[in-house]
Amino acid sequence: MNSLKNIIERCQERRENPLRQRKTTIVAATHKKGFPYEHTVHCAHGYSTTHYALEKANISFMPIGRAPGNDRGPRTYDAPYRYQKPQGWEDWRLRRWRESWGIQIYTGIPSEQHGAQWHDVVIKYEALCDAPKIVIDCVTALAKAVVNPLLTLTKSGDLRFSYRIPNYLHPYLKDDKFYIYKKTKNGETVYIEVLGEKGFSRWDARYEIIMGNLLDPPIISKDALFKPIDTLRNILHQPESTTIEDSNNQIDEIYISPISLGSHKLDLAKEAFLRRDFIYLQEKNGFHQMTPIHNNDTNKHVSLWERDRIVWVRASTPEFDIPIEATPITDIWDDTGIIKLQPTNTQRNTDIYNDIRQQKLSPLTIKRPKTTLKKQPNQTDQLKTFSKNDIQDFLNSNTHILVLQTDTFPQYNKLIKTILSDNTPVCLNVEHERLVDMVEEHFKDTNTQNFARFKPRMHLWEKVQNIPIDERMKHPFKNGNVCEDAQRCDTLERKGGDPNIHICPHCPVYTTCQKDGYLAQHQLLQKTKVQLLTDTQLFFSSESTNSETQRLKQLDNTQRLNILLEPIIQNQTNTAELSIKRLQEWILNWRGEVLGNFANFLMNAFQPNNMYYSDTIKRIRSTVQAFEWQEEEIVRQMQQINVTCQVTEPGYVDPDTGQELAKFTIKFKGGATAYLPINHETQNQLIQRELPVLNLKFFQLNTDMKIPMSMTQAIEFGILKTDTVDHIEDFPTVCKNPNWTIWHQLKHFFNYYSRNEDVRILWHEDVLLFRWTTTIHPSIKQLIITTTSLTQQQIQRLFPDEKIEFRFIKPKTWKKGNRIFQIRTGLYAREILLNARGNWDVIGLTNIGGRIFARILAEIEKDPNIRHTVISYAAALKQIKELVKTQNVNFVRNTENYFISNVVVEQDFRQPIEESQVIWIAGCPEPPIGNVWLQAQTLYGNDSKPLLYDKDPDTGHYKDERLHRIYKQMIVNFIKTIINSAKLDQLENKTIIIITDVNIPHVTNRPETMLFDWEDFEIANDLNTLPETIAIRERFEAERDKLSAESTRETVERVLGCSQRQANRLLQKFRGGAPLRIPFRDQILDMLTEGDKKTAEFVKAIEGNPEAVKNELKRLVDRGEIVRIRRGIYSTPNTAK
Repeated sequence: MNSLKNIIERCQERRENPLRQRKTTIVAATHKKGFPYEHTVHCAHGYSTTHYALEKANISFMPIGRAPGNDRGPRTYDAPYRYQKPQGWEDWRLRRWRESWGIQIYTGIPSEQHGAQWHDVVIKYEALCDAPKIVIDCVTALAKAVVNPLLTLTKSGDLRFSYRIPNYLHPYLKDDKFYIYKKTKNGETVYIEVLGEKGFSRWDARYEIIMGNLLDPPIISKDALFKPIDTLRNILHQPESTTIEDSNNQIDEIYISPISLGSHKLDLAKEAFLRRDFIYLQEKNGFHQMTPIHNNDTNKHVSLWERDRIVWVRASTPEFDIPIEATPITDIWDDTGIIKLQPTNTQRNTDIYNDIRQQKLSPLTIKRPKTTLKKQPNQTDQLKTFSKNDIQDFLNSNTHILVLQTDTFPQYNKLIKTILSDNTPVCLNVEHERLVDMVEEHFKDTNTQNFARFKPRMHLWEKVQNIPIDERMKHPFKNGNVCEDAQRCDTLERKGGDPNIHICPHCPVYTTCQKDGYLAQHQLLQKTKVQLLTDTQLFFSSESTNSETQRLKQLDNTQRLNILLEPIIQNQTNTAELSIKRLQEWILNWRGEVLGNFANFLMNAFQPNNMYYSDTIKRIRSTVQAFEWQEEEIVRQMQQINVTCQVTEPGYVDPDTGQELAKFTIKFKGGATAYLPINHETQNQLIQRELPVLNLKFFQLNTDMKIPMSMTQAIEFGILKTDTVDHIEDFPTVCKNPNWTIWHQLKHFFNYYSRNEDVRILWHEDVLLFRWTTTIHPSIKQLIITTTSLTQQQIQRLFPDEKIEFRFIKPKTWKKGNRIFQIRTGLYAREILLNARGNWDVIGLTNIGGRIFARILAEIEKDPNIRHTVISYAAALKQIKELVKTQNVNFVRNTENYFISNVVVEQDFRQPIEESQVIWIAGCPEPPIGNVWLQAQTLYGNDSKPLLYDKDPDTGHYKDERLHRIYKQMIVNFIKTIINSAKLDQLENKTIIIITDVNIPHVTNRPETMLFDWEDFEIANDLNTLPETIAIRERFEAERDKLSAESTRETVERVLGCSQRQANRLLQKFRGGAPLRIPFRDQILDMLTEGDKKTAEFVKAIEGNPEAVKNELKRLVDRGEIVRIRRGIYSTPNTAK
């Protein structure tokens, strides 16, 4: 028990010098259900684990936030349903894990294993101080009671033993929970606390595991556990009454805080009080009462309520440093995250702002954030513009791919018209179902001749599947569907069978289908001039079957012009699907054979019950390499099924001649039979009588054996029945293409990924998806790709060995009165606008976010006849929805559904934007982490340099430039989606305000786009006067850029709005004087204009002694020029104004 040496000293040291929490980290997972990443939780000092490991250990847990104030579970942690089943990673929102700093473990039933419930025995620091010897004896006895004790030193110097106890659950009542305590005149001193029923204990990096393993707590009987504890209880337990109140939470135990106070703003206000060590008392007559945690007089409290969209507070006594008259909470504290309302007719009325409005003072007088976005007027000149002749030039060249890009509006109608003006046959492949509908509708509206759309068997099946089959067969295909037995055909095709052979010839409408249905399409496509298809793999990879490539051909063998409209990166991949069910089929059906052994090894490599081990890819690669010498046999068996049968007597005798044609009968499981002919002549006679024949070289009579055969043969013999979907679903799955089996796909996958780190494997519904970049099918001689979302670099990464030409399609001219305002001073990411770090349960706004959304709210309410749409984060929209009192606004979340394509979006996204006159993109859109990571793995997974997935928590920037380029492009595509939905080329007088500085090609540099900073808005106070304000500021900036050594002091003062001293110093610099040192104060204030900053950021950015920088920060805080939000984080006082 060396671990218990000096234990009291260690407890005292920990109490005086607590450790620090560590944030939960996100790491890439080689394969994982649903997401390409996993979270690593720091459960104790020097100890971390994954969520999956906790779940596998049958531990029920919840995320906790950051201390102080938020080191607790989400506010729904004690909801009744949380105790009904174990709580794991998926039971909490992803946001919680991204912002978590540890976990809390549910004790009792939620974390039970094999009937043994989790219990924690906490020996308090006070017990060690009051009776050290006998307490240490108890600790030693508890440690020796089991082989693998789990003992933890808590952040406050307590000792915590964790056990699982069979057939026992310690009660939740206080007399039981506080098992040993001492009654004193000041309350109660708790010595030992036992947590069982409805309990939970905290685990983060401030705690230290002295002995044992969190994932393997010891099992102990109730008697063995309580024997040493009861010995201690007989000595220390000194109750004076039968009940006990927790001295630290006296009022909290009396009054239970509701999960929500009824509105987002009230919840934020409650959080602000909780951070200041207040607790909730009760609700009385519409007023919520809060009081400091150490106050035992419930008559002394602070009232909290909401009226006229404002949260008001009033203290019952002045001793709380809160006004005793009703006061808006935003006037007391500036960190509540609540928007401070601005009357619609107010403006910032300081002398400086008024002088600027009256053009008495330069707008450059106001300190502004650093400009990070500028126009690039020559951007279009660097790209070759598309013209009609480019198509013919491309066809006459040896270029393999021609890419047509349009950055603002999809000009597909114009492009298609240009292409069809030639007589070249065209195959138009569209990856979006909705977009292909739009193209087909355009063809019909323009009376395009000689075009045909290929429709898959399942086309419109959901529309007709519930119509009785007899009724459908009377009038086939009248509902727009192309197959009347689509589900059965589709299921057989998925299993590796051919419905054209085994189902279609027996269909009652077979002849009609060859004329008007699915079977008629292949020949029709070869005759037509314009083919319209939606097949993501049609132009790519070796997976395409002969029937698919046949569609591309023309009957006269003329080469088609192949066009791919709006490809998605996620679709430009080969995908190998390997389900656990298929592996189990191989193991069962091919036991003792090569394929069965291969499947067994793969199953062990996958470890489907343990999908988080980082060496999974290494194990799969090793398995494939180990079986390479048996490749030919594996490929053969993957194309076959292995059926069970017996060879029995008698065989078959011709009833007409009495001749014995077969000596033996082969009986298959399920009742099907075949015959073993005596010789070649009798075999022909059996075939003439349409009897199934099978030749076997080796067999034993009346003994079960396995016979490999093709699926076609098994269906013909009646071994497999295709009469129902359920029967087909029971088929084993075979590989249809002998050149593209699972084996071939795995080999291609591992040849593409030379490293094991950044591979693309997804785990979805018990199916493993292996994905790697595709190649163009050999039959495709030339290909045109049109895109609004892919960059040149992305396309070149997708097709690195191809010769590619790029052309840009100019967007249409915007209608009169349309304009865009884009901020030029920062990304304004989620981390800048939302205070997720300050509020664990309810997300509020930062000072910058509050300032922006207050202005947006004021603009919305100025004129109820102008319709607005606000697109932003859910947490921001939740508050502004409560505040807005007019009906002229729509709210749209920038959710992940809209980061896939900027061409086809849902109606609920597009319609409000189209109907609005003013559209606000409030904050940088936030692409889902999984989308960014998966695209990075697709494009760069085979680079020699591994990907770095870390993201700066303050700026939102990825540290790896490759990921950050993808991240920025997704943002650009999302913003272009909004611009396209606004239909600026069709509708007039629309205004879009983009509050992020991401450069949007061919939008940011347009003359209709004006770049501004928030100070421009403060000066203008109105969208209508903002253009004039921007123009005046730009004129002064142009004059500033012309200042030189020849400029007069008066000119410098006028242009910059500065003092004589500052003008002289600038002129001194222009005239070759000594370099001017910028004071620490000016540098600090300049940095804070960009948002809240950490001490480390100041030290890194400012040249000088770090201690001097820290001293200047302290001096500015003391002078009130800046404020310290919390330890090490600073802001400006007026950002909330």
